[in-house]
Amino acid sequence: MAKEAYEDYRRFVSDSKLNGTETRFFVNGKWRRTNWGKLKVGDCVMVKKDETIPADLLILECSNENGLCFVDTKNLDGETNLKEKFINKTIKDSIMSNIEASKESNYNSNLYSQLEGKLICDQPNEYLDAWEGSLFVSAPQKIQAHVTVKNLLVRGSDIKNTDFIIGLVVYCGHLTKIMKNAKDPPHKNSHVMEIMNKILISLFISHFAVVLIFTCLNLSFSLRRNEDLQSYIPDLDTDYDYKEPLVKFLMFYVSYSNVIPISLYVALEVLKVSQMIFIQYDKYIFHDGKAAECKTTDLIEELGQIDFVFSDKTGTLTMNEMFFRFCAINGKVYGKKSEENLRTTSFTNQRVSKDYSSLQDFQINGSYEAPDLVRKQSSESKNIENFFRVLSVCHSCVTEKKNNGELSYSSSSPDEIALVQGAANMGYVFTEKNNKYIIFENRYLAKSNENYQEKWELLAEIPFDSDRKRMSVIVKNVQSGDYYVFTKGADNIMLPRCEQSEESQEFCDNILYDFSCEGLRTLVMAMKKIDSTKTEEWVEKYNEANNSTDQNKPLVLNELYEEMENNLELVGISGIEDKLQEGVPESIEIIINANIRIW
Repeated sequence: MAKEAYEDYRRFVSDSKLNGTETRFFVNGKWRRTNWGKLKVGDCVMVKKDETIPADLLILECSNENGLCFVDTKNLDGETNLKEKFINKTIKDSIMSNIEASKESNYNSNLYSQLEGKLICDQPNEYLDAWEGSLFVSAPQKIQAHVTVKNLLVRGSDIKNTDFIIGLVVYCGHLTKIMKNAKDPPHKNSHVMEIMNKILISLFISHFAVVLIFTCLNLSFSLRRNEDLQSYIPDLDTDYDYKEPLVKFLMFYVSYSNVIPISLYVALEVLKVSQMIFIQYDKYIFHDGKAAECKTTDLIEELGQIDFVFSDKTGTLTMNEMFFRFCAINGKVYGKKSEENLRTTSFTNQRVSKDYSSLQDFQINGSYEAPDLVRKQSSESKNIENFFRVLSVCHSCVTEKKNNGELSYSSSSPDEIALVQGAANMGYVFTEKNNKYIIFENRYLAKSNENYQEKWELLAEIPFDSDRKRMSVIVKNVQSGDYYVFTKGADNIMLPRCEQSEESQEFCDNILYDFSCEGLRTLVMAMKKIDSTKTEEWVEKYNEANNSTDQNKPLVLNELYEEMENNLELVGISGIEDKLQEGVPESIEIIINANIRIW
């Protein structure tokens, strides 16, 4: 009981610390600080960069002009890659478009003083990937907006790559999605405790059997003794006392109760608490100055009795930091020869081989404006330009300028960051993206020391999801006026949508096999030039379907996607490396030597 009380107390301290965390909310015309536990539904809350979201919030304002913000959800689902959230288009266009750039002193206090309305949404539930609602704003102007889970920030997430967000509290306290998922943990017994429980049950049965046998023998002996004495003591009272069997049974039960090892359980609990203390102060399992935290002592002894380890790869064994390693373009393979120089690439007409010593490097973003090898082959230059153009335009990355003026990229997918950064290293530097345009510098076409800038009008962005396994953008080249579809996705989805010869199909199969043997993550890039009139008609249908609240909206959108994502021209295949974390091979070797099997 003392151990359970101690663990409950530690949980109480942890909950109190969390509920006591401060955040900013709007009240009486000003932004003031308050505790998480005091937030109410309908409050306007401000969360700044790297802070944790205190409640489930509907995004009303964001520091990024395009309305995008990124959240880290590793506390919710264990995923280390960032998730993309954005302000509803109707809210952004109708209300936020009239707001001047926010200053830290007021953060649009006038707007939130006038804001009135109501939100009709789903009842509180535990589903993290499903939520819908309708926002009705009556002041400062009347609007109606259909909001989805993409506009909802869930409690427990951390704001990343965004200076601040302001949101409306939808659920708070025990009604938030993370708390709805916090089920009471099932009671777990270790293997040792299960064996002890079985032994204890057998001891109880044996104890009961022995006591019962001795009681029967004692009663039998007493009856025979009375019969023998009656032969020479005629007046002996032989009336049978029916209470005597129970008395004898309890007497024997108490006499042999020391067979039950009750004290053994107490000793085990003391040992577990001692082991918990040793774990928390073990200097060999500190990480970044933080000790290991033992939240329960029920399964401590299981640490030394593990037979199997089941693990995924990405983010667990690997760093979840992607590096652009190889690409296959028009029957040829380009790749990085050395580990040290991420801005070096090499060229070969053969299949990928682990022996990279025969590959000839050519510098991309070093002392040359463009690779001499590519400049000499004009037919290859166009194919390479199209490949890196797709990488620079077809993505969901956003740019952020550091204090030193350098660009950094943020996205919900580390693969996309690797591809965009890889394209930048190859001379295609993505510089800006907003709701209307995507801009990048094409250093292949640079003349003198001036970078040639390509500007693409973004007509529609078809997002990636686990069912479609691909992403597309419908764009217009501002300089030439041509319309294009740029698409990238999984090979089993993309290759059937591309028009290829048998030779090209065989090459793609070989390259995908070789890339997979190298442990690389692959994506297929494709593009298609489209008619301007048909494109404008399609965009009109897309916007109408995207803004509708019809139940058949997903089906209509999928039909529109299919119209564009077919009869594509294969551009190339990328190979991305997700490096193993430091010490993973050595750790796996130690685990195997300890006779632990890994899946």
